[in-house]
Parts: sequence; structure tokens; C-alpha cells
Amino acid sequence: MTETRRFTSKERDSETGLDFFQARYMSAAQGRFTTVDPSMLSTVMSDPQSWNRYSYALNNPLRYIDPSGECWVAAPSGVGSYDGQNQAPPGQTCADAVATNNGKGVTVYGSNGASDITKYAANGSNVVNVGALSGHHDANFESVQTPGREENYLGSSQAAALFNVAFA
Repeated sequence: MTETRRFTSKERDSETGLDFFQARYMSAAQGRFTTVDPSMLSTVMSDPQSWNRYSYALNNPLRYIDPSGECWVAAPSGVGSYDGQNQAPPGQTCADAVATNNGKGVTVYGSNGASDITKYAANGSNVVNVGALSGHHDANFESVQTPGREENYLGSSQAAALFNVAFA
């Protein structure tokens, strides 16, 4: 069996050679994303590196990470661990909290620094309970749960998107 996780712990498609970042794909051979950053929130006028919306983590992967392909954040102090903190460097307008689809549910990098990481696992049907996600301290939405109803759950990508839209 071939290992499909690469440098950023993202899954690499063996046919295309591209790494999947939920919001877009990255080409390791080119060292950049294949499409433009869908959000202008990662652009900081005082930092010209952020103007290149195809670059990965301001072209500095030892200092920053981009968990979802949409928003760069400060890397953890231990290089190589990409389950790190979400403390923005001075002048960053990207995000104070961000939710990402981790392939097995949703990971929320919260606004309280390196220790504020919460994982919400998907169930056997590969969906996440929105009520549990709405209980996160950075969630800006409420979920009214009706027992036995499918609207209580969303796919991981949709649940992460709901969290990010509500937070913004």
C-alpha cells in the first residue's frame, strides 16, 4: 500500500500528483496552488508576499501553515507538526479561528492559541453533528436539534464552511 499523505499531511492524488486542501489543490512540483485563493482575507496590504494568491503559506512553510487552502496561520513551534496553533502574526487579517475538513470530520483551530484545537468526528455515515459544532466557543451560530432528523448533520466540508461563514 502506498502512503498518500505528504509534506503537509494532505492527501496526494496518485494520478495527478496534486495535494488536496479541501478548498483547492496544490502542486508540489510547482510549489504553489493550482487555483487562486478563493478568499481575499489572506491578503495583507503591508505584506507583498500575501498578494500572490497562488502561493502556499506566504512562500514560508516553516513559519506558516495553510490547513484548508484558504487561510495561512502561524505554524506551531515544533516544525513538522501540522496540527498547530492559530495565532496570526502582526497585521494578519486572515482568521482568528478557522474550521477545516480533516477527512474524518472537522478540525477547528480556535481563537485561543496553540492549545485551542478541537476535532469533531464524523459518524458512520460520514457526517458531522452540527449541534456539537455549534457548541464551540468560536461558533457564531445555534443549531436547534430535532431528534432523528437529517438536518442535524452535514458533510465535513459543509460543516466547516458553515462554521467559517458564521464566524466571519
